[in-house]
Amino acid sequence: MTFTEVPVLKQTNGYDCGIHLLSHAEHATRHYLVYGNADGLDPLDAAAVKNKRKEILDLVMSYSAGEAPGGGGGKGEAT
Repeated sequence: MTFTEVPVLKQTNGYDCGIHLLSHAEHATRHYLVYGNADGLDPLDAAAVKNKRKEILDLVMSYSAGEAPGGGGGKGEAT
């Protein structure tokens, strides 16, 4: 297995390293799927981390309200 160092956005707070990790992993994976390598991989934009934070919050809130993602009701029914 080989590892490639890629540019990353520096986390500016001390409480959501997991959000940063998920955001960077998604960003790098998309780039690799499209281009097949790390060439030209730009650092993640801070807005992407903010959007991921909101996406996860919305997901948690929907589950806490008894809803499945996409409005499926959360009871395991097929939609």
